[in-house]
Amino acid sequence: MLKTRRREFHRLLAQALETRFPDKAEREPEVVARHYTEAGKPREAAAYWEKAGQRALERSAVAEATAHLTAGLALLPELPESPERDAQEFRLQLLLGVAVMAAEGYASPRLPSIHCRARDLCVRMGAKEPLFQVLWGIWAWSFIRDELELGAGLAKELTQITGAGIALYTPDRGRQHARYTGQNSGATNRCYHAYSLWYLGYPDQATACVREAVAVAEGLGHPFSRVFALYHDAFLLMQRRLGDETCRAGAEVRAAATEQGFPFWAALGALEVGTGLLLQGTGAGAVEALRDGLASLSATGAGIVVPYYTGRLAEAYLAAGRFDDAARTLEEAFALGRKCKELFSEAEWHRLRGDLLLARCDDRPGAEGCFRDALATGRRQGARLPELRARRAWRGCFGRRAGSPRRGGNWLRCTGGSARGSTPPT
Repeated sequence: MLKTRRREFHRLLAQALETRFPDKAEREPEVVARHYTEAGKPREAAAYWEKAGQRALERSAVAEATAHLTAGLALLPELPESPERDAQEFRLQLLLGVAVMAAEGYASPRLPSIHCRARDLCVRMGAKEPLFQVLWGIWAWSFIRDELELGAGLAKELTQITGAGIALYTPDRGRQHARYTGQNSGATNRCYHAYSLWYLGYPDQATACVREAVAVAEGLGHPFSRVFALYHDAFLLMQRRLGDETCRAGAEVRAAATEQGFPFWAALGALEVGTGLLLQGTGAGAVEALRDGLASLSATGAGIVVPYYTGRLAEAYLAAGRFDDAARTLEEAFALGRKCKELFSEAEWHRLRGDLLLARCDDRPGAEGCFRDALATGRRQGARLPELRARRAWRGCFGRRAGSPRRGGNWLRCTGGSARGSTPPT
């Protein structure tokens, strides 16, 4: 068949799907997109590739979404420059950023070019509202890479553009937010709020908040948001010293993320399995699991929480009696944290250093100094639960009468009871 005749048949097929079988065109926009592409109709094809990419993202089918959106972007050079063409490319670039984040991790090297192009288009169009999604994508990339100063500046810019938080959430707003970020704000905001409550000393409210996040995510039928919430639930289970539950939750995160093709979250799930093994007293198994998890996390380009889990690896070495490895790894955690200013675990690291001094050489004066540093750090940061753990560690070693010391203030033996009253800060 001649090329011109073949193109005409593709055009007729696409139009027939639109007019005679609109339900099928709605369910399978990639079919219409393929026919319009073969028909040499780039404008119509790009619009359907966008729809196909969006539908795939709603199912968290990120490989399909990437293919559809890339196909749409490939057609745009065939169109003359116009505001409509810029708007079409802008939407495709934003959606492609979401797909790449999920498929390759938030720190993918492909993301800066995607987000910068989207920002250029936004400026060219003079559009202010979509700028939030663009800046959010750049913020997510910088945050996960542990470039926290850049991330903090972007966060301030974001809050100047629009309000944010749980109070503003509605299901419709959540769906709109998820369209161009890949995650539902109703679940994610609750996860971050739970973290804040935990470190401020409200473990019961933190647990309730993260369970709300899981419930929201489960009700959405959105796999990415579900994995996001499950990980944060696993993290708080670990903070509550529940070893068996942490292992099970981490394994669930790892399995769900692996099935959906989310390597960043699969690595975090594996790390939670490692911390669960540590809580169970399986030092050697925890060392292996944490080392493998850190390698997988670093392979995604991520830097965020690497200092934190490096500290947990030092804890595992200590539990396994590998004191030299524990000391080396703990200093690595300090160095990484200070380099990128990820210091929310600093009080814990000081306390761990004291535990290590006691276990390694029974250096009680040195350990007492470390516990005091942990206390001062937790108090300075307003991190009430790390401060409480440091206080218990110090009292456990030095608060009893001579002749009846209890060695070590290891976090495995510190319960996660309430540090404050039942009312969280406003």
